[in-house]
Amino acid sequence: MEKKIPKWEIEKFDEKDRKYNYSSYALDKAQENKIIKRNEHLTINNLVTGELYNYKEICALLNENPKTDTNKRKRQEENWAAYFEFKKVPRIGYKIFKIYKKPKLSKLINDSTKEIENEKNKYIYQVLLMLLYKPDSPSEKDYYEFRATKWKLFRLLGFANNLFFSTYSRHKDYAENGEKISTSRIEQRWYKDVLGYFSQTLKRALESLHTCKKINYYWETKIVDSDTHEIRFANRTESIYITKIEGEVLNEFDAESLYEIIDNDYALNNYKKKVIERCKEQLHIENYWDEIDIWVAKTNVRTGIMRMYQRFKGLGSNITAMQKQYQAEGAMMMNQLILNYFYELNNKASEKYFNYLVDKNKDLLDDPKFINETGTQAACIQHHRDELTKKYIEIKDYFESIKEYIFLPQNA
Repeated sequence: MEKKIPKWEIEKFDEKDRKYNYSSYALDKAQENKIIKRNEHLTINNLVTGELYNYKEICALLNENPKTDTNKRKRQEENWAAYFEFKKVPRIGYKIFKIYKKPKLSKLINDSTKEIENEKNKYIYQVLLMLLYKPDSPSEKDYYEFRATKWKLFRLLGFANNLFFSTYSRHKDYAENGEKISTSRIEQRWYKDVLGYFSQTLKRALESLHTCKKINYYWETKIVDSDTHEIRFANRTESIYITKIEGEVLNEFDAESLYEIIDNDYALNNYKKKVIERCKEQLHIENYWDEIDIWVAKTNVRTGIMRMYQRFKGLGSNITAMQKQYQAEGAMMMNQLILNYFYELNNKASEKYFNYLVDKNKDLLDDPKFINETGTQAACIQHHRDELTKKYIEIKDYFESIKEYIFLPQNA
């Protein structure tokens, strides 16, 4: 029977899909409007450039109430600095140097990126907590162990949809059926951005769970023996020799870290090729990757889940129902935050990506795929990245996307 492709996997990208509900742009704009509304009473036109006013005088001119509290007066002065330039003259007052035609509100706007990170961390913590709880684990033990690759955790956490995981491989550009995939430079760069962001997000989430005393976790290297083709964990000697080889190859590229060559496709591919060749030659290792070993403190995780009980009235003591509902809700919110992150990144960096691609491939200018009558080439690159974001990241049904990976394999 032919597999039916879900409608949402083949939907075309529409400009309406690019929503910034949780983007820093939207949050900054919202804060900006609040600041403007809060300062509607300010009568800046009464100020005169070059004049010196004492505190009571300037408050009266600005239609502000004088503050006796030191911290409140400091915040008041920070607010004034967005509307006019002044210098405090000790024991005298304020000298006005310049009155801005348009207020400079950027200094008053809180770090929205931090707010988004906090929101994102909250949801990924929520999903991981639910994901790692196993009510059927052996009662005689206070802990249990999970092992997983980053790739599997990306999927379980709802970072992307089925299409992403079925058409991309970490080590080679092959689909699951073995068919070679042809990817453009734009797609290659987009995949790098996605995987880098996924790795960073997962790392922070695991550290958060560890800080809250829910888990311990360890990174281990898994290898493929080139003689026996056996897949096993590297011992410590093999691990340090792999690191040694990686460092030697980096030095040959005159780079101190991998980040220095990650944007250079040719250098990065050659780096990987040389490392694998030397690992095979010196260590008899034909491939290797990282795996995460997670040890879960069962009681601590359960307590964390039960603290969320108030949010799920009506579920009673059915922790399994609570677990499933909270996991799905958190994953969908997490996916929305990831979508918004990439739509915003695509918007901010389109010109940069265009210049990068032209520099690496002069023929790009003649490629009709990136020339659109309705916009610039940079805008077309943004649109193409937006299409990739919608097609491969957006999830409409969390449990449908991970139905083969509801829980990680358990090693009790």
